Amino acid sequence: EIVARTQHLGRIKRRMYRAHWDGETDVTPGDTLEGAGEPASMKAQVVDAKAAPEGGFDLLAVLPIEVADAADPSGIPLRDGSRLTLTGLPYALQDE
Repeated sequence: EIVARTQHLGRIKRRMYRAHWDGETDVTPGDTLEGAGEPASMKAQVVDAKAAPEGGFDLLAVLPIEVADAADPSGIPLRDGSRLTLTGLPYALQDE
């Protein structure tokens, strides 16, 4: 499916990111976190989530690449008043 989309549409518009969500309610795979502000239609689809020791949840989420690229270091504001902060990978990527 990914190959077909890339060939017919030209580029991939969403990607999976590692993030921290400072929300207080449990979040499970399949849940959607909705953004506040622009773009108002930003939705992050939760792939996996675990409670973080410092509070909130560490998760993997799929969201639009353009939103991730423009994300403020303090996090992406969500509709419920919480924030989704993109975090780096726990390992270095090897340059090819």
